[in-house]
Amino acid sequence: MSFSLKLLSKSLLLEWIKFGFVGIFITIFYSFSLFFLLEFNFFHHQVSNIIVLTCSSIMSFYGHKYITFKSINDKTSNQFKKFIFQVIITFFVSSFMLGSLLDFGIPNYIIVAIITFIIPVINYILMKFWIFR
Repeated sequence: MSFSLKLLSKSLLLEWIKFGFVGIFITIFYSFSLFFLLEFNFFHHQVSNIIVLTCSSIMSFYGHKYITFKSINDKTSNQFKKFIFQVIITFFVSSFMLGSLLDFGIPNYIIVAIITFIIPVINYILMKFWIFR
């Protein structure tokens, strides 16, 4: 029993590390790409955000599918539909939290920290137990 708990905790820790690395990579891609598009005025800022969000979401899906959760199967289409739903859910959750916390007069840096912590937790839970199970 003790051996299986150690193995489970090691594999879970490795999964969290992979999740973090994929997430950090996607965040860096998103930040630099959006900055580049905004800096050179290629598109309206909202169009730039949609383009970069779409690209980073697709990268996130495949990164987590193959690296974090090693979900190699024929369910990619179904998983991608669930993933899109997850992106929409987290968009609304972060938007709701942003608006609500601003109404309470909480400083921006605390709001960003709270959202930055909560959204990955929601993403991990949805990906592990629903999208890539």
